Amino acid sequence: MATDAKSTEATSAATAPSAKDPSAKERMIAIIESQPADSSYRQLLNELVIDKAIDRGLADVDAGRVVSHEEAVKRIRSWQK
Repeated sequence: MATDAKSTEATSAATAPSAKDPSAKERMIAIIESQPADSSYRQLLNELVIDKAIDRGLADVDAGRVVSHEEAVKRIRSWQK
């Protein structure tokens, strides 16, 4: 996964909503083009997966599908028993 500031900015720009949201293909192209030329296939796919995961998380927040930090800790502790 690329961790430099330039790729992070480009990925953020690709995920930011705009007046006309880009199509999935346009978004994928923007993310891929923002990566270094020597990026591996795995790194490119990872960036695309991360972008999609962020979208899903933001959609969950918008839909109210969230839990408090305290509830999350409580649930995790229950798994450890």
